[in-house]
Amino acid sequence: MKFIRIIEKGGIAVPKVFPKATPSVRVVSSTQAFSFSWSTSTGHKSMSCSPEREFNFLIIFLNAIILIGIILFYNISIVHARSRAPAWSCLIATKFTGRKFVTTYHGTYNFRGKIKKFYNSIMLRSNLIIAGSNFIFSHIKDNYSELINVKKKLLVIFRGINVDYFDPSTKIEEDEKKLLNEWGLNKEKKIILMPGRLTAWKGQELFLNAVNLVNIELGYEAFYAVILGN
Repeated sequence: MKFIRIIEKGGIAVPKVFPKATPSVRVVSSTQAFSFSWSTSTGHKSMSCSPEREFNFLIIFLNAIILIGIILFYNISIVHARSRAPAWSCLIATKFTGRKFVTTYHGTYNFRGKIKKFYNSIMLRSNLIIAGSNFIFSHIKDNYSELINVKKKLLVIFRGINVDYFDPSTKIEEDEKKLLNEWGLNKEKKIILMPGRLTAWKGQELFLNAVNLVNIELGYEAFYAVILGN
């Protein structure tokens, strides 16, 4: 099985949808303007294309043509998208090539009119829809119930941490000491950790403002604040 995942930028992972499968994974991403790249087990290749973030029907169509070529050349079986603009390109490409299409609905998309709602609906036009939480699942049912039918499969795969792996009682003391030394942290002081991708809407700026307010009361020596991302 070969699998292609369309993303904006960030990490690479094979979804839990295929726990027993061992597909080869190729990832297409728009990590920089006018550039598409895909990673393989043998190396990294790139090709010229258009920026994902710019919504334009011509760009979507051109990207679809490029994806069709990638799908046919590598004999891709499944295409996965997690953003709306590339998802439209994926839909066109998978319809043309007869491949399976999977989308991950990971956030609420605002809309005030029918045009924006139609644009958002691409995330519900795949063969398999993955919701990132029960809240997202409820959002889909409340706003796009007309697009959910018995022919489509909708899964809720929670996005978060492995609570068994990150159980404080199972931590290895040597690893903890090594990490504290690398970060220059004193174990005796409290550590406030904020994990998340470094982007404005994740709230790092608000976190820093909150830390500054706390510093007024407690002083800079009372705790460490760590922002972990990217």
